[in-house]
Formats: sequence, C-alpha cells, structure tokens
Amino acid sequence: MSTDSNWGGHMLKRIYADNFKSLVNFEWQPGAAHINLMLGPNGSGKTSVFDCLERIGAFATGEGKIDDLFPSSTLTLWQDVNTQTFEIEWERQGRLYLYELAIAHSENRTHCWVSHERLHFEGKPLLEFKEGKVTLYGFRGIFNNLVRSGIPEPMQTYSIDETWSAMASLPASALYTDVTWFKTALRRMTVVQIVPPMMDETSIKESQHPLRYFQNFVSWYRWISQDQGMAISLQRELKEILPGFSHFKFEPYGPEARLLKAVFNEEGGNQIALTFNGLSDGQRMLVALYAVLHGLSAQPEGLNGATDQPGTLLCLDEPDNFVASGEIQPWLTAAEEQLSKTKTRLLMISHHPESINYSLMPSSEETYSVYWFSREENSHTRVQPVASEQPGGLKPSELAARGWLKP
Repeated sequence: MSTDSNWGGHMLKRIYADNFKSLVNFEWQPGAAHINLMLGPNGSGKTSVFDCLERIGAFATGEGKIDDLFPSSTLTLWQDVNTQTFEIEWERQGRLYLYELAIAHSENRTHCWVSHERLHFEGKPLLEFKEGKVTLYGFRGIFNNLVRSGIPEPMQTYSIDETWSAMASLPASALYTDVTWFKTALRRMTVVQIVPPMMDETSIKESQHPLRYFQNFVSWYRWISQDQGMAISLQRELKEILPGFSHFKFEPYGPEARLLKAVFNEEGGNQIALTFNGLSDGQRMLVALYAVLHGLSAQPEGLNGATDQPGTLLCLDEPDNFVASGEIQPWLTAAEEQLSKTKTRLLMISHHPESINYSLMPSSEETYSVYWFSREENSHTRVQPVASEQPGGLKPSELAARGWLKP
C-alpha cells in the first residue's frame, strides 16, 4: 500500500506489549494506509491495544503516575509474572524513535515502579531512566539535536521518583528538541469511545483533549470552535446529515458554565433550540463523529519553529454504535477526505457490516489496512492482516461473523 504525501512520514510504526491484560508478547505493526480497521470478536484484545496506547501516552507526557495507570489489575490474569514490558516505534520523516518502558510490580502486587524507561532516536540513546536515576545523552553539550553521526555521551544525570516518567520530567526546551517532538506526537494521540449518554451538555472551561468516552465533548467543542472557518465547515456538513439543523450556539448557564444548544429550522420559518442532551443518542453520536474529523486540524500543542510537526493518531472504538447503517457510509467517505487533508492516521475498531464490507472493497486497498484479532479463552491476543481478496459467495461481513475471513 502506498502512503499519501500528506503523511510527512509521521506515524506509529509498531507497538509491543507483554503482560498487559490479554497482550502477551504481543506485537503489531499497523499498515501504512490512512485507516487501519481492527476486526475480531469481543474479548479478542482490540480495546486492550487502545488501553495500552492511552496509558503509555498519559504516563510519558506526565498525566499520571505509574501506579495509577498500571495497577495490578492490568497484569495478565493467567500469568504469575510481575514485570510488564512495552515498546513503541514512531516514524519521523523516515527516522525511527524507539520508546521502551518496563514496570516492576511488588510480590504482593500492592505497588509498582519504573524498572527502566528509555528513548532512542535512530538507534542512538536520548534518555535512560533506571534505579531512580535519569541519564540524558547528547553531543558536544547539545542534547537531542537530530545528530546523524557520532557517538552520544551521557551529558547530565539527576534523580526522580521511580513512579514518574523521566521523559515527562523534561521541559519543552531547545535543548531537548527530539524528546519534545516525540512527547508532542504522544499528546496528539487521541483514544475515544464515544458514548452519547455520558456526554455533558454544559462546559465550565475549554478542553484541548477529548476524554475517553467523550464526556467533555462540549468543552472540547468550545475549544475547536474558536476556529471559525472549521466551525462553519462542520455546521455546513451537519446540515446535510441532520434534517433541519441550522447551527450551534452557546448560552450562559450559571456564573461560569456554558450550555450548548442546537438550533433547527421548522416548517413556516420558525426555529427551535434544543439543548445538546435534548438530541437523540444517534444525533449526538453523528455530531461527535463529524466534529472529530473537522477538529483534526486543531492541534493541542505545537513545536515552535519546527517544519515537521507531528501528525495525529486517532483511535476510535466502535464509532458506528448508535447510528443507522445508512449513516456509516457517508461518514467513512468524509473520514477518508479529512484524513487525506491532515497528517492523521485512524485506528478503528468496528463490528459493523458496512464498515467491514466497505474496507475490503478492491477500490479501498489504498485507504484501508484490515487486521483480524483473535484469542482463545485464557490465552493471549493474536493479530493477522486480512487479505483483500476473500472467498467468493459471501460478503466480508458474513465471513467475519462466521470467523472465515482469510488472513
């Protein structure tokens, strides 16, 4: 499969996890297509991959301590092993980062700590954290400066708590440009499983990051809607999706909060304004799905002066819930268009027949990479690419339902 020039060579290349839920010695290299579709039965480990990515990203960017993000409940149940190991490879214009994290749990599994944390770029060390001591590597006193030759040397050491990330402890600085780039890429990794009944219709303040179940959708929409062009474009598209929809508006709700309302046109020229929670679950789901696509261009953090800004990795868990079959195809088409405009890659878990059939059409080979996740009871997760050409006679969705998809 070919990659689009808009990718800029910025994408997740590989994830490895051992002793995390059903992920045992698990390795996955997502395809180079814009959309990676993750198929397989419930309990096969698809969501565990998203959990793993989300927790690693939160730890490495300083959003939580190791014992909060990786409690003993994340250990593989059928193993008596007290160490968890993770690796992430991320491409930056043809060059590779390798991030390694090992977590040690106590014998009674009441607490855990960082056994080691390392970051390499092009095979050369940038950072190492072990036994409470952080070592930064550099060249002639300049840390992490995209050096293409030479042997890096330890330039600085210091101690931190073994429950925190050494990478997160580094400030955004010109001294640590390579580390900062990788941290920015992790911050632009978004894991979302949209659950409309959990969405709050009010907002106290703006939010740059969606929460896992999009409870803070209204706060996030407040932030992205500051881009008036994006907001107008989104509302124009929603007019074609939601019958009678006109626009959104915010109204004061108490001394600090704002209430989101959707305005609809009625027959006779009148308008009616519904609170966001006054919409159906399906309508809120569609609003959130299209807003996510349009919000891809609104990046939370940037790198001052950098010409190779990291793209976005969007992980969507079953985006086709709460919506009708006829509404999936238009959204998939819109997703293809928006992803091609932005440096964004979509990892998508789906069980929906429309998504499965569409992704395995011959014309979709350049857009989709499809993977089948499987797992036997009390065993680990396995993943295999799905062949674009399948046995004739049945639709791919029917083959998936019967477990007959051909790797």
